Amino acid sequence: MTINSAIRQLTATQEDYLEIIFRLNQDGKPTVTVTDLAKRLGCQLPTVTRTIKALTQHGYVIHRPRESIQLSDQGLAIAQQVTHRHDDTEAFLHTVLCLDAETATADACKIEHGLSPLAAQRLHAFIKCFLDLPLDVQTHIQTSVQSIDKHAQLFNRIQSHRQSPWRH
Repeated sequence: MTINSAIRQLTATQEDYLEIIFRLNQDGKPTVTVTDLAKRLGCQLPTVTRTIKALTQHGYVIHRPRESIQLSDQGLAIAQQVTHRHDDTEAFLHTVLCLDAETATADACKIEHGLSPLAAQRLHAFIKCFLDLPLDVQTHIQTSVQSIDKHAQLFNRIQSHRQSPWRH
């Protein structure tokens, strides 16, 4: 099974768990517990326990009750890919579309799960190209994007989806 087909089998929530475990490890927390995840996600311990149990059964994490949670090799590969997709999406929203950091992060959390592998690759390539542009060209693009804000009233009637409380 390839990483991309494994990702398609995971729910958005399960992808988020792998990403959060990965990010906690990257932030210097070598051992992650169910309690750590519950705090980070803002949800109850039984909810985290159920999701970790499913991820363990599918081989994405290694966990025994009352012990730390570790990503398996397959879980690590998926977590890295999901994290990369998130970071590219957030960079696009913040750097190119000039959304504030909080909105870019929240929107990236929603968008990252729906990207096809091809879209993720092209988004990454676009971000690399954008960042390689001369600063004055980047600024021109950003100014052009922001100039359409005067048409924002056309979009005011579109309701945003309820945001999950633990998405930041």
